[in-house]
Amino acid sequence: MDRCHVKDSDSAADSLLRHNLREALYWKALNFASVGRLGGCAQYPLDSAFCEADDACRTLQNMCGSKNSQAHGIELFVEATVMFCRAQALKGGHVTVEQVQGKTQQELWQECLNMYLQSYRILSASRLHLNSETVKAVTMIALCNILLGHTEAAIEWAVLL
Repeated sequence: MDRCHVKDSDSAADSLLRHNLREALYWKALNFASVGRLGGCAQYPLDSAFCEADDACRTLQNMCGSKNSQAHGIELFVEATVMFCRAQALKGGHVTVEQVQGKTQQELWQECLNMYLQSYRILSASRLHLNSETVKAVTMIALCNILLGHTEAAIEWAVLL
């Protein structure tokens, strides 16, 4: 179905279709980024896996609408997770610094942390404080803080759960 048509329509069926498409893109991005994080596989080599994840992220981003909407908070979470997987691929020796725009693991993790924080702020403002999306964001905020050596900050976030 034409994305523009889906984005502009307000019927209940189209709303459900948009929701299902966003959810499918969410999982597509996360799953392909996970494949990339592990170095790729026969069917999806590393570059192809990250390309699929990036394409899903771009499509999701184009569907989001308002920068303060719940959909935007979820899109930020997905984008941060794809970047996190790139940082882990760098750590595992599957990609080079040049393949991640010359950024170090620390720089990537810091960017992820900033995006997860922004995602959390948006998601917690638009829904109940703790829900499946905010719990995922809090978990990744704590993990990024641990990886960056910010143990106290990680503990502060972990106790929110």
